[in-house]
Amino acid sequence: MSDEDILVSKNIYGNYWTSIDGDKIVWLSKYDRYYEHPVYADANYRIIVHNITSGEETQIPVNSSRPESPGISGKYVVWCGSRFGSSTGYDIYLHDLESGITKAVTTEYGDQKNPVIAGDIIIWNEYFGPGKTMARISIYNISDQSLLDFEFKSPKGNIADTDGKNILISVRNETSYSIYLYNLSGGEKSLIYEGRGSAGVSISGDNAGWVEHIYRGGDPALYKLIFYNISSRETVTLNEGLIPIGDLDIDENLAVYLYGNYGATYDKNGTSVYFYDLRTKEGGLLSERDGNQRNPSVSDGIIVWQDWYPGNQGLYLRYYDKYPDAMDSLVNQSEIISAVSGESVETPGFGLIAVFMGFVLIYLIHGYRKE
Repeated sequence: MSDEDILVSKNIYGNYWTSIDGDKIVWLSKYDRYYEHPVYADANYRIIVHNITSGEETQIPVNSSRPESPGISGKYVVWCGSRFGSSTGYDIYLHDLESGITKAVTTEYGDQKNPVIAGDIIIWNEYFGPGKTMARISIYNISDQSLLDFEFKSPKGNIADTDGKNILISVRNETSYSIYLYNLSGGEKSLIYEGRGSAGVSISGDNAGWVEHIYRGGDPALYKLIFYNISSRETVTLNEGLIPIGDLDIDENLAVYLYGNYGATYDKNGTSVYFYDLRTKEGGLLSERDGNQRNPSVSDGIIVWQDWYPGNQGLYLRYYDKYPDAMDSLVNQSEIISAVSGESVETPGFGLIAVFMGFVLIYLIHGYRKE
């Protein structure tokens, strides 16, 4: 892992909602309402796509007011936004980076929010019914333009993520939630967990995860981070306690998340970015900056996030070496912890010395036998 944070962008008015796919980062950038620009003259937001390899940036004209939750997969960028001149709700928008064409995927009554894109699949939460009090998951296939209103309906809203093959869904009820796995090709669904409170979810390949936020009336809430292997059905629970956990994202065998006090002022007592390697079962602190960290996202070993600091919000990235020696560059950082046990990871320098001495001993014994 690289040992320094790389600054991608700073904006005195604010950067929001970060997502990465391959070498492309997308985020929502806010500008002062009096900012004069021929394309963005009627809005103070724009969606930016940054190519890490080339350094080029693409600005997507936002044809909706108050855009939210941009995501990227390949050549497609998706987001939700309220309809101009309308109070009927939010729609889902899709932009093709190659053709430059933007289209509205939905134009229905209700709120279509929290879109997630993976390959040709887009999912989102639709709030509908009288007073928009009911919620369900909708699935859209870009290739055949088919739209499916999913059967998971909840009075408290759903949270979902997809990797293009499976959908991980948290169905929220009054005092509990259930985690379901839905296979897009076979249409099979399975209940894999039941708990209390709300949950943020993430899925990639064989690995799924969610955050459990347990409300306890007047007592402080409890948090825990849960990982689930789809093939082995093994479950690992981390960081159970009073410290808030949020914004989980998984890509293959690497997970990133926030850990810290969301209610803190903008100092180092706030949220920081942590990582967890699902192969080695080790993890720890990735970045702690002067502001509160937000919206970590990971793809192909590249981790991006936002540093919320008054007057100058930054977007940062760091490279993670996806090999068995990935932890070696971090062992001298005192903040690194074993995410499973909560204990400090011992510096493996002694282990390397032991291996070296072992080779020396074998060599001496072998030489002695020759004599």
